[in-house]
Amino acid sequence: MLDLAMGYQRKFGTKDSNFILKACDKVLEHHPNNINALLFKAETKTSLWKQNNEVSTEQKKREFEEIQELYASIHELGYRRMPAEMYLDWLVSLKEEKHKYQNQKIKLKIE
Repeated sequence: MLDLAMGYQRKFGTKDSNFILKACDKVLEHHPNNINALLFKAETKTSLWKQNNEVSTEQKKREFEEIQELYASIHELGYRRMPAEMYLDWLVSLKEEKHKYQNQKIKLKIE
C-alpha cells in the first residue's frame, strides 16, 4: 500500500495528496509503528503545509502541530536520519566486507 502511495506521488506530485494520506493511514491502521508510513505521512503533510497559503492562521497552526506530533512519534520510536557521510561509509563497507553481511547458511545451500 505504501509503495503504491509513493508511486502515486512520483507520478502526480503532492498537490492532490488525499490518496497518499489515506494510504498512509491505512498502513498505520494495521501497523501503527511503521516508520516508513509515518515518515511519508509527515513529509507529505509538511509539503502541503508549505504550499497551502489559502487557509486561516489557526488552521495552519493546527496542521503544524499535527506535523510536529508525527515527527515526535517517529523520534520516540527510535528513528534517526543517517548522515550522508555515514551512509556512504556503510555502502563502501558493504562492498569491501561482503562476508560480514552474507548469511552463511543461505550461501552454503546455494553452493
